[in-house]
Amino acid sequence: MGGRIVTVSQAIQRGRGKVQIGDSVWTAEGPDMPEGARAKVTCVNGTVLVVGAG
Repeated sequence: MGGRIVTVSQAIQRGRGKVQIGDSVWTAEGPDMPEGARAKVTCVNGTVLVVGAG
């Protein structure tokens, strides 16, 4: 899943938020990003996606 571009569905604030992949919503960790931003998955930590600027 690393390298995949995803959409922020709930703003990432203070390092935590949610991203959408298809019909699924995942918890995400990364730099603050507004809802609707594009992010790139850098790795997976259990059920949490670690993202960076996409």
